[in-house]
Amino acid sequence: MASDSKLFMGEVVKEWGDVLLGKLRSLVDVDGGTGGAALMITEAFQSVKCSILDLAHVVDMQPENGLVEFVKGDMFVHWILHDWSDDECIKILKKCKEAIPNRGKVIIIEAVVEHDVDSNETTKTQYLLDIHMMTFTTGKERNENEWKSIFLQAGFPSYQIICDLGVHCVIEVYP
Repeated sequence: MASDSKLFMGEVVKEWGDVLLGKLRSLVDVDGGTGGAALMITEAFQSVKCSILDLAHVVDMQPENGLVEFVKGDMFVHWILHDWSDDECIKILKKCKEAIPNRGKVIIIEAVVEHDVDSNETTKTQYLLDIHMMTFTTGKERNENEWKSIFLQAGFPSYQIICDLGVHCVIEVYP
């Protein structure tokens, strides 16, 4: 996870930070580990209070840095939704909806198969990931229509997809 944050969170903050994070007052990074992503956000947007929710043994190993708050807690959310079936994704997103304010949003970093892809190699990689997910989990990589169906069933009628992170996209969903 830390290496993944270094790979693309810097790019997310640099390229889309104002759009995604500019108006936020607080942000919780669920399963945030050592806080790499939250630290990048806090350094770029000092007005955003970042907290990292992770398991107690992970939080206990983190040094106090004064920039982000580490919170011990139990969670059911894995790093990405592609691990889960459509029904499980809907359940997870419904719980997220319960936890955010009325005008809040959930930010998801996930693959969206064939969405604004300029690279044939990216598309091939997405399909290989899809085969991997279907082989080892109940999940899969999804295209925009599949994501839209999940979002609607979870109570998120509005969404925005921004792709330019290789196989990953930033998805914002709104109640």
